[in-house]
Amino acid sequence: MVAVLEKGLKTKDVGAALDSLKPTHSTYRNLKAALKKGQAEVNNGGRPDFVQGPKLKAGDGGPRVSVLRNYLKASGDLAASGSDSADIFDLELEEAVKAFQRRHGLEVDGVVGTRTMAAMAVSLEYRLRQVRANLERWRWITSNLGDRYILINIADFSVHLIEGESELMSLLAVVGTSYRRTPDFSGRMTHLEVNPSWNIPPRLAREDILPKVKKNPGYLQEQGIQVFQDWSADAPEIDSDSIDWSRVDAESLAYKFRQRPGPLNALGQIKFVFPNKFDVYLHDTPAKELFKKAVRNFSSGCIRLERPMELAVCLLEDDPEWDETKLREAIQTGETRIIPLKYPINVHLLYWTAWMDGEGRVHFREDIYGRDAALY
Repeated sequence: MVAVLEKGLKTKDVGAALDSLKPTHSTYRNLKAALKKGQAEVNNGGRPDFVQGPKLKAGDGGPRVSVLRNYLKASGDLAASGSDSADIFDLELEEAVKAFQRRHGLEVDGVVGTRTMAAMAVSLEYRLRQVRANLERWRWITSNLGDRYILINIADFSVHLIEGESELMSLLAVVGTSYRRTPDFSGRMTHLEVNPSWNIPPRLAREDILPKVKKNPGYLQEQGIQVFQDWSADAPEIDSDSIDWSRVDAESLAYKFRQRPGPLNALGQIKFVFPNKFDVYLHDTPAKELFKKAVRNFSSGCIRLERPMELAVCLLEDDPEWDETKLREAIQTGETRIIPLKYPINVHLLYWTAWMDGEGRVHFREDIYGRDAALY
């Protein structure tokens, strides 16, 4: 900052010098344009309110359908050339509802149900506050994300592989719950781990695993979880059947739990490591059914990936020793193996509840961790 001000004084243009501190990424510029457009819409009276009531779907008719049509024209999800008086929920209107749902991270079914109506009830003023909050976030982000990097949008439950300003890959993700939140930070991915074991963090051991063991002493064996005397490097393994778990207290739990590699392992078949103080990483998961949900904050802080093999193959494409066939062969052995990345890659965990896509559409997401209000 001092250097920038000195430059401004030297050139006698402090304003231009301060402008040089603004983010240069296209997403920031696009959000600023969205803010200006939205503010103009507010100044011109805003958009029509959608009338709440029973759900609406294709084939329905009536005055609320006509109001819905006008609302979606104002929001930009329906072409303005359609009839303002049409009160039939036709296929064109259904596609417009789906477009709205995509922009708001909802289940894309074309039905105006409870969650879709709730999103339509959010005021334009509130949406503009979301835009301002995310513009502020961009001011915190490093100006050099990297030529090629992985971007994780926590609020969107998504992972993106970016090169320049082009998206190479987009994956669905599961992030932390409201009480075990995924932190936002940047790191550098250095290696992959095939058939990882899982050293269960002490908090999860106390809060999740121990209660299950108390109810079912066979739980550890069923889940392939080993027990070690403590967390020291040379701690001996203990037969879980030799422990009276009813006498083990959560606060004094000193045992280390480690889940063996295999089909039940919570990390799945591949783990993506970028060392950090939070002990957060990307990984596969056996719980594939969670990716069918629109809202996916179910993890204990780490990021579960929908299609980890695709990301692994892409990250290893410059390494002649690895391709998809060889990766699958390595997985089939069941043995844990560390695979260094020939070219480590930046990883940015960000929390965006508003952004504009490449086609000029503004997207909004629920503020699942309640972080926006502090930035308004």
